[in-house]
Amino acid sequence: MTASQEQGCSYCTGGHSRFLVKEFGFSEQSILEMRGGEGDQLTKSQKALVAFVKKMASEPFKAVPADFDALTQLGLDNGVILEALPMAMTAGFLNTLALALHLKNDVPPDILDEYF
Repeated sequence: MTASQEQGCSYCTGGHSRFLVKEFGFSEQSILEMRGGEGDQLTKSQKALVAFVKKMASEPFKAVPADFDALTQLGLDNGVILEALPMAMTAGFLNTLALALHLKNDVPPDILDEYF
């Protein structure tokens, strides 16, 4: 969801947001915080992970060892980091595909107010 928002894919951002709300009971506020990496509900390590995912989704070629070191210093293990990285990269590919196909939000506007 964060990678999708970072790349401007409203189709994917909306779909993921709706899924988290409907299937897992997240609030709109929680979703907005997860998307942006800001807010009181996220820990420092979660905020750092969101920033990392945003960078990997938008500018993966700018990855440097310090990006990974910062996450491990916050207590995230390599398994979490190595799961986030391909997820961001896969989302980047799928967002590009959805944008190229001009996919639009297909959920009625009254559901989640057009994904916030």
